[in-house]
Amino acid sequence: MLGAGTIVAQVNTESLRKTIQEPGLHFNLGATLNMMTGNRNLFQTQIKTRFDQVQTWGHLFLVSNYKMSSKDETVFVNQGFAHLRYMREFTPSYTGEIFSQLEFNEFIRLNQRTLMGAGLRIKRSALNEKGSQLSVVFGLGFMLERESIDSGPDASLGDPIHGDLAELLRSSNYFVLAYSPWDHVTIQSTTYYQVDTQRFQDYRLLSQSLLEVGLGKRLALSTELNIRYDSEAPGGVKPQDLEYTQGVTFKFK
Repeated sequence: MLGAGTIVAQVNTESLRKTIQEPGLHFNLGATLNMMTGNRNLFQTQIKTRFDQVQTWGHLFLVSNYKMSSKDETVFVNQGFAHLRYMREFTPSYTGEIFSQLEFNEFIRLNQRTLMGAGLRIKRSALNEKGSQLSVVFGLGFMLERESIDSGPDASLGDPIHGDLAELLRSSNYFVLAYSPWDHVTIQSTTYYQVDTQRFQDYRLLSQSLLEVGLGKRLALSTELNIRYDSEAPGGVKPQDLEYTQGVTFKFK
């Protein structure tokens, strides 16, 4: 696995959506803790929370996630985010959204990123007579972003254009494809494109794709490819990360 620490710096909010829920209040809390002492001192913790409010006026959810890992008193993972989103469906094809997010990631020198935005979600689905299913989603919106970067002791490792503080308006767009040409084959792809509205050469790209092929009633082969690219990454951080995963899943009934 390559660059897993930076892949998560840009959050795939599509994975946070829950489209089918009963009306009312829903809350989930999860936590893990791993400790090892002796020849090696290892500490790992992760805390996840989720709050959903589903009513006739729309769907409001808040998701937070924090990870910290250290070895022999050296912290090598320290990251977290919180995402708040309100969604209101106007028609089955059109949904309005308002969102806000706070995140940090010490591994890529991100002290804090805060953003607020709004957009429109457009969905199209089709089912042909042969049984093939196709679902396409377009997301169009804008967000105000404030990003604080750890530029290092000599201030040389910040954003190459904005230094240790960037405040700008980005166009936030995404494309989601879900296609099942046959019952045993599923293709899913989510791509985000976020660009500075005043400097088009400043953009971030996140693409996450999954191919799953059923090898029987309970066995499936999966291939996943994740790519992240930041055209103006902070000093000392590579602009591109790639993560490739191949696996086998056995489903119990």
